[in-house]
Amino acid sequence: MVDESLVTIRDAATIFRQKIADVLNVKQQKAGGLYRALQIAGLAECANLPVVIGALHDTGISQSASVHLAAACPTLRYPCDLRTPLSQAESVIRDPLVIEEGEIICPEKPGLGVEVDEAVLDKYTLQKVVVKG
Repeated sequence: MVDESLVTIRDAATIFRQKIADVLNVKQQKAGGLYRALQIAGLAECANLPVVIGALHDTGISQSASVHLAAACPTLRYPCDLRTPLSQAESVIRDPLVIEEGEIICPEKPGLGVEVDEAVLDKYTLQKVVVKG
């Protein structure tokens, strides 16, 4: 499996052409967001390469984005690593994602399906910058 070497769709194409790996570990944060990560997953599908969805040290917000990415990947064949919010002392989302029997339930609410807990964010904010437009 290729992990840290995969950032862009060009990386994925190189990995496929050179037959470097049998599995792609796609991280939406490293890819530049959900759209770019879905492009990589789409190339993997064309190449018949399975993907797993990995994570960095995520908050519940980013975890939800990764769960949505996993739900959209047709070549997802292996367990994903989306558990980092479990290691945090406090969640920045009001209702942490539900994990049942080792599976994270994909939120169905609008957007990423989570609501930010502003009080928790305020608690850990060192400096606020307001952008007026």
